[in-house]
Amino acid sequence: MMSMQHIQHILKIVSLTLFIFGGFVMLPSQVEASGTTLVAGLRAMDVNSQYCSQREGSPGYTPDTTSAGWSSLVRDTGGADISCVKVYADPGPSTKDVRICIQLENNGTYFSSVCTSWASEGTNGDSVSSWSAGKDNDGIRISVENRDMPSGQTISDVQLGIQLSKKNSGICNQPGTTQYTPIGGGWSSYAVDGGNGGYGGDFDCTKVYLNSTITTAPSPIYPTVTLTADQNPITTGGSTTLRWTSSNASSCSAIAGSGFSVSSTNGSDGISPTSSQTYTIRCYSSTGHSSSKSVNMVVNAATAPTASLSASSNSVSSGSTVTLTWSSTNATSCSGTGSGFATGNATSGTDTVNPTVDTTYTLTCTGTGGTGTDSETITIIVTGPPTVTLTATPSTFASGSSSTLTWSSSGADTCSSYGSPSFSTGNATSGSVSISPTTNTTYTIRCYNAYGYTNATATVTVTASGGTDLISATPTLYSGSLTAGSSLRFSSVVTNQGTVDTSTYFYTLFQIDVDNNGSYDWTYDSYNGTLAAANSATQVATSWTALGGTHSVRACADTHSSGGSSNNRITESDETNNCSAAYTFTVSAADLVTATPTISPTSPIAGNTITFSAVVTNQGSVDAGSSPTLFELDINNDGSYDWTGNSGVGSINAGSTRTYTPNGANSTQTTWTATAGTHTIRACADNYYPDGNFWDNRVTESDENNNCATYTFTVVNPVPTATLEVQNTTTGGAYTTNDISISNDDQIALRWSSTNATSCSGSNFSAGGTTSGTQSSITEPSPGSSTTYTLVCTGAGGTGSDPLTVTTAALSPPTLTSTQSAEPVLLGSSATFNWNLNGNTPAQCSFVGSGAPGSISAQTGSFNTTVQGETRVTLSCPGGNVSVTVRVIPKVYEE
Repeated sequence: MMSMQHIQHILKIVSLTLFIFGGFVMLPSQVEASGTTLVAGLRAMDVNSQYCSQREGSPGYTPDTTSAGWSSLVRDTGGADISCVKVYADPGPSTKDVRICIQLENNGTYFSSVCTSWASEGTNGDSVSSWSAGKDNDGIRISVENRDMPSGQTISDVQLGIQLSKKNSGICNQPGTTQYTPIGGGWSSYAVDGGNGGYGGDFDCTKVYLNSTITTAPSPIYPTVTLTADQNPITTGGSTTLRWTSSNASSCSAIAGSGFSVSSTNGSDGISPTSSQTYTIRCYSSTGHSSSKSVNMVVNAATAPTASLSASSNSVSSGSTVTLTWSSTNATSCSGTGSGFATGNATSGTDTVNPTVDTTYTLTCTGTGGTGTDSETITIIVTGPPTVTLTATPSTFASGSSSTLTWSSSGADTCSSYGSPSFSTGNATSGSVSISPTTNTTYTIRCYNAYGYTNATATVTVTASGGTDLISATPTLYSGSLTAGSSLRFSSVVTNQGTVDTSTYFYTLFQIDVDNNGSYDWTYDSYNGTLAAANSATQVATSWTALGGTHSVRACADTHSSGGSSNNRITESDETNNCSAAYTFTVSAADLVTATPTISPTSPIAGNTITFSAVVTNQGSVDAGSSPTLFELDINNDGSYDWTGNSGVGSINAGSTRTYTPNGANSTQTTWTATAGTHTIRACADNYYPDGNFWDNRVTESDENNNCATYTFTVVNPVPTATLEVQNTTTGGAYTTNDISISNDDQIALRWSSTNATSCSGSNFSAGGTTSGTQSSITEPSPGSSTTYTLVCTGAGGTGSDPLTVTTAALSPPTLTSTQSAEPVLLGSSATFNWNLNGNTPAQCSFVGSGAPGSISAQTGSFNTTVQGETRVTLSCPGGNVSVTVRVIPKVYEE
C-alpha cells in the first residue's frame, strides 16, 4: 500500500499536469498583455545564510478574466516550508473595484483565507487583511475579486503589499517589514517575518495590503436655459432681439441660426433673419453636461404697398380744376408726378390741380414690401365754341397817347379782328397790338374752331390832352418786421402828373394779396386832400398782422374799396394808371412738418402695448412757440379714426426738431393694446383734441397744410410657445425641461404646456390635441439608446415646438464567480456559484449548466452543485454573457 505522503506527491504531479494542460499556467508576459482586471501574483523561496537566496519557485498569477479568482499555489523548488514571499501587481481598469485575498497551505491543507476590504470601501482607498495564520507553510496563493466601481468613482495608483510574521504563544506577533509593489505595477521585494533577529525563517502568518487612490467625479450638473424673441414673427427686412438666461451654466454658445452670436451665459443679441429659421443656444455646466433651447423665428414677407388715385373728373375744359384723391396701404410715403400734383409724402390726402393740357398724374407709394403705383389721365376737351378775352391797357388815355390791345383764347384754332376799326392779329390765338385812336373806339376780335366762333370787345376812351392824372408809386414797408405776427404798415407816394389840380379830396386804396393767388384779400382806404398839379403826397396804410409766406401789396389812387361815390372822385386824363405795380414780400414764419410716425415695438403682435411717437421739424425761419401734436389711430383701417392721444406741448426753434408721444392729456389715450389686422396712425403737429381747444393751431405757419403724416402697419397674432417636461417616476424628483438619462428599469412621465396655441401634438408620444396635459404611458428608449420626444403646438400665429431627449444607460454584463474555479476540485465535491446581474432585469436573464436554477428573481444570489465532472455554468443577460468552469482532479487508485 502506498503511503499518504506518496499519494500526496502523486496528487501534486497530477495537479501540476492538469494546470499545464488545462491552460492554467499564466506567465508574466501573458498577464501584462491583458487589462480585464487587476492581476496579482506571488513568488516564494527559502532563506539561506539569512538571505532569501535559494530554491526560488515559479510565480503564480490570478486569471486576467472578468471573474478573476485565485492564483495557483506558490512553493519553493525544494518542497520544504517557504520563508520568503514577494507580491506582484498589474493594475486593471480604473472602472473595476477590487479586493485581495490570501491563503496559506501546508501539505494539502488550506488554512482560512483572509481578505482586504473592497478598495472603494477602504480608508482613502487603502485596506489591509487580518492575519492568515498557518503552520509550517509550504504553499501560498492569492486571489483577486472585482466588481464595477460605484457610480462616479474611479481607482488608480494601485499597490499590493505583503507582510509575514512568526507566532509566539499562538499569536502572530513577530511581523517583518511590509513589502509593496511599485505604483504602476511590478514586483515587490521579498518579505520575511520578524524572527531570527529580523532575518526571517519559516513564517506562520501573512497579511495582504491593498493601497489605491479613489477619485470621485463630481455629480452631474445640468444647466437650465431659456431663449425668447422680443418679436416673433417679424416681416422681411425687420429685426428683433433674442434674449437668453441660464443657471448652473459655465458657458453658452449659439449652435443654429444665421447672425446669432452668444458669448455669455446671460445676454441678448439682435438678429435680422431674411427667412424663417430655428435659433438654438446650448449651455454647458462645469461637469460638461449641456442643455439647449430653440426659438422658431417666423419671417413673413412684407406686404406690398397698394396705391389708389382717383380724380373728381377725367375730362374737363381748359381752366377747370380737378381734385385728386389718393390713399394707400402698407406704405410709408407716397409721391406724385404730373403738373401741379404734390403729396407732401403723405400716404393719403387730396390735392387740387389745374391742367391746361392732357395730363397723366401718377401716384407712387413705397414701403418695406416694395412699391405700388396708380395713375389717372385728365383730358382737356373742347365742348363748344372757343372762349376769348380782349382788354385795352390803358382803357382811358389822352388824345395823342396809345393803348395796348391784348387777347387770349381757349379752344380756338384762329383769331382775327372783326368789324371796324380793324387791327392785326396774324390769326394768332393770343397776342397784343398797340393802338392810337383819337376818339372813343370799340374793338372786336373773333376766334374760331370747329364748333363755331366767339367775339370779344374792348372799348377805349380818349380824353382831351392835359387835365388831372393821378398815379401811385409801388408801396414800400413803412414800419414793422417781415416776421409772422408782426404789425406791418405800407406807404405809397401818390403824384398828380397832370396839369390841373384835383378839384376835391379823394382816397387811395391799399390792397394785399394774402394768399398770393392774384386775389386781393385785405384793403384799407387812405384819405387824401386836394393835390396840386405836379405835386405828390405820401399815403400810409393802417397796420396788418403779418402771416407767414409770400404776399403782394399795391396802391390805387382815386379808388375806394366800397365803390360808389367815394370811388373815382377825380376826373382824370387817364383813368387807367391809378394803380401801382405790386410789391411782393415774404414774411418769415415757422413751418411745422411731421415725419412719418413710428411705433414701438416695430413688429407688433396682438396683445402688445404699442407706443407712438413722431418727430416734428420746424423747417421755417422763425422759432415756433409751444404747441402739441395730436395722434389719431384708424383701428379698422376704414378711414375713420377711433383712438385719440394728445401729446404734451413744447417749442421748436427754427431748423430744430422735437419728438412727441401721447401723454393722455385732456382725457385722451397714451398707449394702445394691439389687435391683429392692418391699422393707420396719423400724427398732426400744432393740433389738439378737441378742435378749437386753446392748444389747437397755436403756431402761425407759412404752410398750414403739411402738419400731418400717416403710417400704416400690420399686427400679427403671437407665435405659440411649447414647453415639454420629463420626470423619472421611478426615482422621483421634479419635472424638468432638460434632457435626462435613466436606468433600464426606470419609467418616465411627460408633462406639457403652451401659450397662444389652439392644439398640440406629440412625436413619440400622444398629446391628444390638448394644449396642456400629462402622459405617463410612455415607451422608454431601450438600453444604450436615446429617444427624442417633441411637442408641436399650433395657433393663429404659427407653430412652436420643444424637443426633449431621454437616454437609457447601456447595460453592463453580469458577473459569475466560483471559488472552486481557481483550482481543480475532487470529483463529487460541492461547488458554489455566486452571481450579480449588475442592473440587468432578472426576468431577462437565465442560467445554463448543471445544478443552475431555472429562473432568476434577484440581482444577486448563489447556488451549490455537486461536481460530477468538468462543470461549466453560463449566465446570459441582455447586457452580456459570462461563463465559469470548475475542473476536477481525477481520482488516483493504487495498483
